Amino acid sequence: MKTLLLKHFIPLALVPLLFATAGCRSIPTQNPGIDLELANVKFVEATALETTAQVTLRISNESPTPINLRGGVHRLTLNQVEFGKILSSESLQIGPFSQETQQLDMHLSHLRVLTRLQKLMQAKRFEYRLQSKIYLEGYRSHVPITKSEVLELRP
Repeated sequence: MKTLLLKHFIPLALVPLLFATAGCRSIPTQNPGIDLELANVKFVEATALETTAQVTLRISNESPTPINLRGGVHRLTLNQVEFGKILSSESLQIGPFSQETQQLDMHLSHLRVLTRLQKLMQAKRFEYRLQSKIYLEGYRSHVPITKSEVLELRP
């Protein structure tokens, strides 16, 4: 009797648990169709230690299903010098095959940049990199996105 109970009842008791967890989304294995671009940077305020810039990000949904963003963390670097970090808790819904823009504040540390300013001013090549972690509604983890562009100055 005990063997029969263990053999049939316990596996049947686990079935509802499997259905309950099947509805939960886990870590996305790949980017679900999100693309991110740096659209604009406008400097709006400066103090002795930092400058505030208004950064416009263009977020695209390249998939046939709507995407609900819960927020994100974005780091902007120029020639491997981190200029600032943007934190956003703003929710945003992007329809299928659509794009939206977000205007976010980024605080640039003068002390961090001053130590490398001379090297940046003498550079003939500029590479900006935007490293982002986008958090989606229904997912436990983030979607990493890195965008970079290079500008070469010719004499």
